[in-house]
Amino acid sequence: MGKIVVAVDTNVIFSSMIRDEGVSRVFLLLSTIHPDMKLVISDVIYEEINKHKLEIARKAGIPIVLFYRGLNKLLSKVEVVNIRGKFDKEYLMRFVKDRDDAHVVALAFCSGARYIVTYNKKHFIKKALSPKGIKIRTPPEFLSELDYLWVDRFVKKKSRGIIKTKYSWRLSRKHKSKK
Repeated sequence: MGKIVVAVDTNVIFSSMIRDEGVSRVFLLLSTIHPDMKLVISDVIYEEINKHKLEIARKAGIPIVLFYRGLNKLLSKVEVVNIRGKFDKEYLMRFVKDRDDAHVVALAFCSGARYIVTYNKKHFIKKALSPKGIKIRTPPEFLSELDYLWVDRFVKKKSRGIIKTKYSWRLSRKHKSKK
């Protein structure tokens, strides 16, 4: 079986860079070591990341030098695909409800992706993409298809009259039951 090509939407990349804990970051990190997975982003997404990198670093609360190091490491693990001029925007509108997401479909077509991983599932027309062999998934749904289980946990603790909330997560392999 060949590599699973995954087209990653901008919102997943941005989310992974802003939150140091969370499923988006784990999805991207796991994909860099998963031997059967190849992540792709379009040149449009790459330019959007570069356009907003200072704002993302500020929101993440990370010193700019460390942010650039992390961004460069992340981008070294994904393939950037040129999609400009490859598809007519009107043709792509058959597959999306939001014109701003047409480039993600163009990316999937150009790269041969079987998945589009996004937090904006409602912007894509599943019935139109399904016959093309493309599935729309959020990061947790995609991880689940790879037999990983994602668990978010929020723990509230009262200390000296102040309620503190602690976030933690866990990623584990699902156990397949024997029949």
